[in-house]
Amino acid sequence: MGLEEELKYRLQDETALERVARILGPPTCETVQHNVYFDTPGLKLHRSGILLRLRREEGKPGGILTLKKAV
Repeated sequence: MGLEEELKYRLQDETALERVARILGPPTCETVQHNVYFDTPGLKLHRSGILLRLRREEGKPGGILTLKKAV
């Protein structure tokens, strides 16, 4: 996987979530994901703006290990 750009929008409440869901319409697919986050005991990664995550999708072998750095 190469570099990617990502936009995130925090939906503050259930009303906002329902409004966006109504605008987008029915989903094309649904996936159950399990995410595990890693850091040092002193949260060194977090304090440095780094995220280390292992994501697995239910029913699929393997997973995706992601390292993100805030810019």
